[in-house]
Amino acid sequence: MEEIIKYFADVFITNLYDAKSDFYKNPQSLAELVIATKKETDELGRLFIQSVLQEMDTLLKELPKRKRLWNVEHKADARQVLTTLGRVTFTRTLYVSKNSNSDEKEELCYLLDKLIGLGDNQQMTEDVMANIYSEAVQTSYRKAGEVASIPEGVTKTTVKNLLHKTKFPKEFPDS
Repeated sequence: MEEIIKYFADVFITNLYDAKSDFYKNPQSLAELVIATKKETDELGRLFIQSVLQEMDTLLKELPKRKRLWNVEHKADARQVLTTLGRVTFTRTLYVSKNSNSDEKEELCYLLDKLIGLGDNQQMTEDVMANIYSEAVQTSYRKAGEVASIPEGVTKTTVKNLLHKTKFPKEFPDS
């Protein structure tokens, strides 16, 4: 969390002040002020999410219950996930279960991923997927990919694959 406070004081405030100064020099550019402000708040939000996830991983590592049930296998395995704020990169710890029998294959788990509901191969958060579904209903796959996560976007093939693997019931229950 200290990194976020440092970023806020050293970078965020300075960048917003610069955007305000630019606006004062050219008051006709309100849109530029809005864009600069959104860019800075999105970056702050993205860094905040990263910090929270790192902190959660550290807290999981220190939990007495975790220590009774799981051993640390690897530390600091990187993971990226696309959010509506942009790509969030964080590290997490791989654990091996203490309850595994020697005959069975060891149970390995990223407890942080499990806790926050990220699937093994999940590349994006639910907010991005919701944007894709919402936009794809109205426009093209390409446009849905652009709108999904404004800072980065996703390919039209990714949008198509996401939509095509969605299962809908053959019949809907009567209301």
